[in-house]
Amino acid sequence: MLLAILLGLFSFSPQAQAQGGKQLVVGYWETHFDKSHPAIRGKEWTNLKEIPGDQIDNDGNGYVDDIHGWNFADNNNVLYEVNTNFYTPDHARYIGLVWRRKIGQATPEELTWFDQVTGEMMKLYGGFIGWLHGTYAADVALRNTKFTKYVGLRNTTADELRMVATPSTPVAGPLPAANPNEMKQFAYDQAVLRLMTYKKAFAYAEAAGVRAIHMGVIYIHHEAYGPFLRGMLNEKLGKDCTDAEAQEMGKYYFSTLVTEGKTQVFSQFPHILFLFAAGNGGINNDNEMTFPQGIKLPNTMVVGGSNLQEEKHNFSSYGPKTVETLIPTNYVWGAIPENGYVMSGTTSVSVAVAMNLATLILEENLLLKPDQVRKIMLETAEMKPALKDIVMNSGVIHPARAIQAAHESQFMSIDDAIKKSFVLVK
Repeated sequence: MLLAILLGLFSFSPQAQAQGGKQLVVGYWETHFDKSHPAIRGKEWTNLKEIPGDQIDNDGNGYVDDIHGWNFADNNNVLYEVNTNFYTPDHARYIGLVWRRKIGQATPEELTWFDQVTGEMMKLYGGFIGWLHGTYAADVALRNTKFTKYVGLRNTTADELRMVATPSTPVAGPLPAANPNEMKQFAYDQAVLRLMTYKKAFAYAEAAGVRAIHMGVIYIHHEAYGPFLRGMLNEKLGKDCTDAEAQEMGKYYFSTLVTEGKTQVFSQFPHILFLFAAGNGGINNDNEMTFPQGIKLPNTMVVGGSNLQEEKHNFSSYGPKTVETLIPTNYVWGAIPENGYVMSGTTSVSVAVAMNLATLILEENLLLKPDQVRKIMLETAEMKPALKDIVMNSGVIHPARAIQAAHESQFMSIDDAIKKSFVLVK
């Protein structure tokens, strides 16, 4: 039954026209958005208060010519740039094989080719993922929506993925050692600088009327960011630290992101639902330091992935205290820049599918608040005893039941709508 539901939700059907003047606006905190791709063409939000190309901030919001969103990485209105370094048929084939290989669906010939090209591909892998990610997420998350438009909120994750995956460049000559207070202050300052960019982006989204934000490609782990921060310490302060001290910096950076991010950023936007991916490490996030998954609020939700048999994907991270639920996603074809398509199956797909469901729920009832959308998604789920120690709600999201509950919520309380959805949708 879930297979039939998913085939319906994620078929390549034309977008229906806006009905009755309604419009729902959602946001994607993502990388590049190729709005010319047929899969998402015409689905972008347009700022009608701006005159395209006149180099004037017509609406006085501080962003010049922000017609379809803003690039918060480079502080301009460029949401997409062609990068032929990252898109070739081989790159598309390789990224598809990464996930098929994990579940044993690659042929022997494909595995041989994969092993032969991995060294070369990994040099650009993070950048390639970042480059295609926004277009792919927008395609999957907007399928079968009727009157939803998306705001492009371009972030910095493509560059960060490359930097974190690349060891710091050694600095010529010995550097003076940083003292503990310097390192702690440096980690704090870098975390706050990052969070202020988030806050600006979310304030922009709120002003555009955004109701939900898909938080793409973001998974910060303290062990990866220790070496990253050490490299920045070398570059910005001209000082160095030990490997152990770098790890401590990473932990402090993480704890600052979570504590300050919760109180100073995410909680400041209670009218927006934020959806995060659980991550692809297959680890228990309860025992790890990760951001933004560590932020727990009524308007945040972390989603992992299950297969169509409603079992957790082996690559999906989990956690009964930190991951709310799983959503059934196998390998989903999606758009990538330059009119391409690729198949993927990570928790990035899971959160895009969850975003699609949240969008369809809001289209059923535009009056729903973030915590109510979250409640519907979690409490209409199919409960599985085997998932008791895997995710918070011990279940797998049931898309059709959730949409039915959203429809019923127009006429009755949320609790009654959820109860009725179980009667109407088995």
